[in-house]
Amino acid sequence: LGSWTIRNRQVYDSTYLAGAGPEGMAKLGLMVRSEIEGIDFWDLLGELREEVKLVERETGKGELVWIKHAKATGRLAREHPFTIVRIYLSNVIGNTHTDWGMIYYVKLPDWRDPAGRMSSKLEKKGLNYRVSLLALIGLVMLIRKKRYSVAVLLVGIYGYFALVAGFAADQGMRIFYPGQIAWSILVAYPILW
Repeated sequence: LGSWTIRNRQVYDSTYLAGAGPEGMAKLGLMVRSEIEGIDFWDLLGELREEVKLVERETGKGELVWIKHAKATGRLAREHPFTIVRIYLSNVIGNTHTDWGMIYYVKLPDWRDPAGRMSSKLEKKGLNYRVSLLALIGLVMLIRKKRYSVAVLLVGIYGYFALVAGFAADQGMRIFYPGQIAWSILVAYPILW
């Protein structure tokens, strides 16, 4: 990993390991711009991707476009702090409480449509929060049993990946999969009880 980071520094003048960091920040900025300017997010993203392709063809450093837009997100955060916080938290909630990831990756095409309808129905009724509710109950049970170290560890794992999910635009549950490690253990407590 270190060698690849050094290579990116030499080739792209960027110390990032991969584009996820600047790309996530740039997309967050685009979501804010979308709301402020009343322009569709996907249109803004399409324009940005075209700019990346153009710079990549001309200079071989398309990554720098993502970095430039990521830096602009900092300016947007100072100018519109409540908007950026609201959009970020909305992404955290949306990406950690959706069942749609299962549908896109299911290898049984006959089940895709019924699973989609069920997931949509659960979300409309607010039942997509059922796992988090069980996890919260599990956390309370751990704390009541004075298992603080386990509780802190699981909340840390869950919280870290939930916070990272706030930088992803419309990624669904897949961005939060590592956080489900903590979910599974926390949910097991009330279910087993």
